[in-house]
Amino acid sequence: MPHFIDEAQEREKEINKNIQEENMQQSEFVKQNTELFLPFHKIVASQIEKIAALNAESRRPVIEIGFTHLENDGNFEYYASSYRPFVRKKYWFIKKEKIFIWWRRIIITICEKPDTVKITLYEKGYDELDYTDVIKKKTKIYAAIHNLNEQTSLWMMDFLGYKIPIHELIQHIPHEENHHH
Repeated sequence: MPHFIDEAQEREKEINKNIQEENMQQSEFVKQNTELFLPFHKIVASQIEKIAALNAESRRPVIEIGFTHLENDGNFEYYASSYRPFVRKKYWFIKKEKIFIWWRRIIITICEKPDTVKITLYEKGYDELDYTDVIKKKTKIYAAIHNLNEQTSLWMMDFLGYKIPIHELIQHIPHEENHHH
């Protein structure tokens, strides 16, 4: 009679084999999606480099702009920072304008699903003198890679350049409503 340890090991081997096969299939989609996505990333990266090369006056209100992507990582991150005034209403009769540091990030994650990326849009602002005074917004949408084009990247630049708010960028990216968070 086989010992329970041997039986358990056999069961685990079977489970692991199935998991591996599934992972291989999923990483195939990730590989294909990454190849599909790279031309779009190159467009966005070159636009960010153009903005970064402008002098401070020309790219105002953007202070810093850039992108990061680690080899073999499914995340492509595009970011920009800015100092901008923000009006805080203390009471209905007192309005206080503060200068906030703003960070905007667009993180595009390659998905397991064919021709799909997750786009996470972040905006965070905080008062330089009072770090507890923070404003955060975060939205996720799912988009078909084949819908991302030069026009999409220009809308992304408008968002990173602090010309349009998050909701306006979302309106200009064709995305799946049913995944909207």
